[in-house]
Amino acid sequence: MDTRFFLTKTRVSKAETGLKEWIYPLFTIPESIESLITPRAWPLRGMGYLRELMAIRGRARRCWNAWKPHLEKSKATIRNAIEHCQQRRKALILGSGMLFDVPVAELSTAFREVLLMDIVHPLANWLPSSRYKNLRRVTADVTGTAEHVFRVAKLPGATLPRTEPSLFLDDPEVDLVVSLNLLSQLPVIPTTFLERVGVHAPEAIEAFARHLVASHLAYLQRFACTVTLITDVEKLTLDRAGKLVGKSSLLHGVPLPCEGETWTWHLAPRPEADPDYSYYRRVVETANPKRLGSGSGILLDGRR
Repeated sequence: MDTRFFLTKTRVSKAETGLKEWIYPLFTIPESIESLITPRAWPLRGMGYLRELMAIRGRARRCWNAWKPHLEKSKATIRNAIEHCQQRRKALILGSGMLFDVPVAELSTAFREVLLMDIVHPLANWLPSSRYKNLRRVTADVTGTAEHVFRVAKLPGATLPRTEPSLFLDDPEVDLVVSLNLLSQLPVIPTTFLERVGVHAPEAIEAFARHLVASHLAYLQRFACTVTLITDVEKLTLDRAGKLVGKSSLLHGVPLPCEGETWTWHLAPRPEADPDYSYYRRVVETANPKRLGSGSGILLDGRR
C-alpha cells in the first residue's frame, strides 16, 4: 500500500473567530462545485470521503448549539495537553477535519509548526490567512488502507488489508500528537463501502473494522512524545421523554487501555436524524500525564 503524502505550504484559515464569521460563507458553495474542486485521490471520491465531510459540516451547521459543548471540551483537552509538553517544536493533529474542535490559535502560538492531517481537507482549510503562518496541511490516510480497500472491494476472495501505520514516527521533532474525534470514524467509510459493494463476508468486514481501531491505538503508543486521544466510544439513543433506550459500542469491541474523563456529545437532537429519538455519543478524553502512573487514564506517552 502506498502511504505517501504531501505537505502543503499554503496557509490555512483563521479558525478561532467563530463559526458564523468564517464557515457560513462556505455553505453557499454548491456541493457539486465543491466536490469537483476539492483535491483528493480518485479512490477517495468513489468511497465518499468528501461526501461524509460535507454531511458533518451540514449537521454542525444545523446542530451547532448542541455540538458546541463537545467542541469546546475537545479544545480544552488539547490546551491541557499543550501545557504538559516539555518541548514545543511540532504538533500533529490527526483528523483535523473542519477545525471545529481544534484550538488553532493556541497551537500556532505554542509550537514552531502545526501539522493538520486528514485524508481530505475541506475548502475552509484552504483559505489564505496571514495570521497563522506555521500551520501546514498534511493530506494522508492515517490507516494507509483506503486505496487498497477500493481496489479489492469487488474482488471475491481478496484479502482485506492489514496495516501498521508509521507516518511521522521517525520525526523526532514531533512533541505532541492528538488523535481528534477520529478513532471511531476510521472504519466507517471503508466498511460502509465494502458492505455496499457486497462481495466480502460480514465477518471479514467486521474483523477489518476491529483491526483499524486496534492498529490506530498501537500507532499512538509507538510515538516517543505526549499523545492525547479524544474519541467517542458509545452511541446512546434517547426517546422523547429523555429515557435511554439504546446503547452500542463504536469501537467494534476493541478496549481502550483505560478511560479518563468522559462527557456526552449531543450529536443529533430530535428531529435531526429521527422524529422520535435523539442521538448522543459518550466521549473519552486524555490530557493528564500524571494519570499514566496510576493507570487511571489513557494518555499515551512514549517516554514512560
